[in-house]
Amino acid sequence: MLDSDRALAVQQEAMSVRGAATSGDGQVTVEVDATGVITDLKLTELALSRGNANKLAATVVATAQSAAAQARARMSEALAPLREQNEQIRKAMLEHNPELAELRTTVPEVPRTAEDPGAARQQDEPDEPDDVLVPIPDEAEDEAAPW
Repeated sequence: MLDSDRALAVQQEAMSVRGAATSGDGQVTVEVDATGVITDLKLTELALSRGNANKLAATVVATAQSAAAQARARMSEALAPLREQNEQIRKAMLEHNPELAELRTTVPEVPRTAEDPGAARQQDEPDEPDDVLVPIPDEAEDEAAPW
């Protein structure tokens, strides 16, 4: 059984974790805090000059999600000493309050709603045609685009 000082120290450690990820092409780096909130975002000049806002946005979102998943995993690891104690408390609580059996106290997984377009690329591959300064719009893009 953990004493209260140790339990508070474990919680403080868990809340201080950070996560960081870099996109597959190395053009986007995101750092997040323990809750997954972005605390730093770095974009290379090349990422900004490619001219494909949708691709850049997808890369930022996917990279942020990877960083958040890393922070979540680190937080889970930091909280491991409390898990066994929490399970014992939960079992005791359910003995007296069986209606709370459906109560969930775990943190949900980080949703993966975007894919990093550069993740599948090899680092030594040359830029593909869509990576030039002025992109060639495809039919799926907004017809009102200035190019």
